[in-house]
Amino acid sequence: MAVAKKTAKAKVARGKKPAKQAAVAKKPIASKRSLKGETPARKIKQAEYKSFRLSKRIKPISGGLPSSWTIMKSSLKVLKQNWKLFFGIGLMYAIVSIVLVRGFSAQLGLADAKDQLLHGDTKVGTLTVVGGLLSFLIGTVGTTASAAGGVYQTILLIIGSIVIIWALRQVQGGVKVTAKHAYYRGTYSLVPFTIVMVIVGVQFLPMALGGWLYSQAIGNNISATFLERASWGVVLFLLGILSLYMVTSSLFALYISTLPDMEPFRALRSARKLVLHRRWMIMRKILFLPLFLLVATAIIMVPLLLFATTLAEWSFFVLGVALLIETHSYMYTLYRSLL
Repeated sequence: MAVAKKTAKAKVARGKKPAKQAAVAKKPIASKRSLKGETPARKIKQAEYKSFRLSKRIKPISGGLPSSWTIMKSSLKVLKQNWKLFFGIGLMYAIVSIVLVRGFSAQLGLADAKDQLLHGDTKVGTLTVVGGLLSFLIGTVGTTASAAGGVYQTILLIIGSIVIIWALRQVQGGVKVTAKHAYYRGTYSLVPFTIVMVIVGVQFLPMALGGWLYSQAIGNNISATFLERASWGVVLFLLGILSLYMVTSSLFALYISTLPDMEPFRALRSARKLVLHRRWMIMRKILFLPLFLLVATAIIMVPLLLFATTLAEWSFFVLGVALLIETHSYMYTLYRSLL
C-alpha cells in the first residue's frame, strides 16, 4: 500500500493528471477548433415582432399597464389638484371660441324642437324626444355655420390642445405655472404638432371610406338582403380596425411632438416603439375614453334636456370644453404610463 501511494504521488508530481482532471482539461477543444477556421457553435436567432401575426406575437418585455379606470381617476385627480390652471385655460378657450366660431346667440333652438315633438300630431314619448335631442347635440360637434368658422375652430383646437398638453407636462413635472404662461410658452411646438395631426387625419381615411360605402349601400338600396348589409358592415368594421390600428400609435406622437426640438416623423417613430408588442391592449384603453365621455355626457345633459332645455345648448358647449381638457389629461396619463 505504501509503495502504491508513493507511485501515485510521483505521477502527480511529474504532471500526469487523474482521469477527471484530464476530462475537464479537454473541454475547451471546441473553442480551439473555431480558431482554426471551423464553423463556431450556432447561435439561436431572436424572434422578430410582426404586427399582424397575432398567433406568433412576442410577449412584451415591459410590465403591465394600469387599468382604464385607474388611468381615468388619475387624470381627473390631476385636473382637480390644478383646477385653477385648467379653468383659466378652458375659460380663455371658450371666450375665443364664442367670439370667432360660435357667436353669442343660441343657434339650435332645442326648446322649440322639443315642444313641437311633444305637442305635435305624432305622439312621441318624452324619453324618446330627449334621446333624439341628445343625439342631435352630439352630431353637431365639429360643425360650424360657415367655412371661416370651421377654419377658426380647427386653429383654435390645435392651439388649445398644445396649451393643455404643455400645462399637463408642467404640473406632472412639479412645476407651477399659470394659464397665461401656458398660452405664452406652450405654443412653440405648433408646426410639428400640426403635421402629426394631419397624418392622424389621413390615417382616419379608411374608417371614413368605410362609413361612406356603408351609407351609400344602405341609403341607395344597393344591398337589399340581410346578408348583403352584413357584408358591408364587415367591410366597415375591417376598415375601422385598420384606422384604429394605425392611430393607436400616432395619437401618442401628438404628445411626443410637443417636446423641445422634436421633429414630427421622429415623434411618429418614437410612438411606434412606445406601443410595440402591446398595441391591441392600448387600443382597448383608448376606446374606453369615448365610451366614458359618452356616458358622462348623457348623465349631465339628459336632466337638462328634460327640465332646463333653454340652458342645454350653452351647457353642452361648456361641457365640450371640459371634455376636451379631460381627453388630453387621460391620454397624457396613458402616455406617461407607457414610458
